[in-house]
Amino acid sequence: MVMQGGIMMKTDIILRVVLGLLFTGLGCFQIFAVRRYFRQLKLHGNAETSAFAPLALWSAFVIGLIFIFVGIAAGFGLI
Repeated sequence: MVMQGGIMMKTDIILRVVLGLLFTGLGCFQIFAVRRYFRQLKLHGNAETSAFAPLALWSAFVIGLIFIFVGIAAGFGLI
């Protein structure tokens, strides 16, 4: 935190909230995209589907969760 005269500067608060919302939004979008791809894979997956698709789904879901946690932590000033 940047302190000036005992009061935190407003730009730091605004930047923290904006970054928090950005990361949380990206995380939600990532999880939404994983869900959409999972449904598509379940309906149209066949022998030609890549064997790495489940790994891609899992890693994308984990990255989405990490983005959400980082966004919440940034929004509350925990990082």
